[in-house]
Amino acid sequence: MNGCNSEKNVSISNKSILMPQVSPEEPQEKSPLEISRLKWKENKLNTYRFQFEWQCFCPPDYVAPVLVTVNQGAITKVVDVKSGQPVSLNRYKNYLTMEGLFDFVQSAIDENAIQIDVNYHPKYGFPTKAWIDWNRMVVDEEKGFLITELKQKGNIIWQHAKQ
Repeated sequence: MNGCNSEKNVSISNKSILMPQVSPEEPQEKSPLEISRLKWKENKLNTYRFQFEWQCFCPPDYVAPVLVTVNQGAITKVVDVKSGQPVSLNRYKNYLTMEGLFDFVQSAIDENAIQIDVNYHPKYGFPTKAWIDWNRMVVDEEKGFLITELKQKGNIIWQHAKQ
């Protein structure tokens, strides 16, 4: 709660309401997404590999776990985890870099999705898991993702705990 000095009385249509007064020098509180994106940028991981899978009511090849390799911020390789075979180049559009995953979450916020559940890594900031329901009235349009491992230069930075 802000102190009494941070409120000002605003009159609208002869009705009086209290509105918080924000001075330009007061920093606005950052959202979990903004905080996490800053952590990711501060760690300067622009070349990495992660195990990823979409979670949705989608075709099996779309939701199959893959290893996504990102070099200098661009996807350079996608490999199917089960077969060990590279995914065809025309399917690369189905996958995102970490920056793209942040944008995916931001788009859900911008579109006022009815449910947005996201877990972020506490140190590196990247989203480890997300589930988004855009519209309660539409069946099977929900979509999420799961990251189970992140590596840089062959070293495991983070791995999802086995349950």
